[in-house]
Amino acid sequence: MTQSHLNVSAAIIFNDERNRILIAKRKPGGPHGRLWEFPGGKIEPGETPEACIRREIREELGITISHITPYQTVSHAYVPFSITLHTFTCLVGGGTPRPVACEAIRWIKIETLKTFPFPEADKKIITQLLKEFSPDSRAFPVTNSLDLHTFQPGEVKPLLQDYLILCRKKGFSEVRIIHGKGTGTLKRIVHSILKKSPLVKTYYDAPETAGGWGATLVEILPPENPVTSS
Repeated sequence: MTQSHLNVSAAIIFNDERNRILIAKRKPGGPHGRLWEFPGGKIEPGETPEACIRREIREELGITISHITPYQTVSHAYVPFSITLHTFTCLVGGGTPRPVACEAIRWIKIETLKTFPFPEADKKIITQLLKEFSPDSRAFPVTNSLDLHTFQPGEVKPLLQDYLILCRKKGFSEVRIIHGKGTGTLKRIVHSILKKSPLVKTYYDAPETAGGWGATLVEILPPENPVTSS
């Protein structure tokens, strides 16, 4: 007998401060009743994974989401069905999350994920999240773009200062700092750091094609320029 297969989308929703994510508790009943999960649901025929997650989050939590980025896709065989789980990282775009179609919701720190009971497919996502985003393991690649979405505000200053130093050593003349739109708090933090940095020639809002108001372009002084302390 061939077991049924489900395609599902799920959202890893960060708060504006990027230091917590939202999880939902399933209602009683079914094989995963009362387990916690990343909110989402089944992909309908003809629906893309991203369109599905927009719809499911609206129906399940009563909100819209923004900054939707594909994260990880995993498969898992349950009994009597199997699942392909498509996950996306995102932020709350509009509204206040509430448990419309689930039993409860909670904003939790990433490092506490393993203290909650999750279905096996979600656990595979948790393993990757803890590798990438837990306080003890966070790291960033030195490229010409730095995404601050998943870092706590208190981490931004030392992170950004180190990043600028490393980019200057690598010879980057311009980099992009992605802080998101949100309430503008993270952007103000970033701009205050850039304003005081002796490594920065100038900075300005990115054009719409490069993130618009949600990102800042930074021109870095070349290595031959002397750096004075501020």
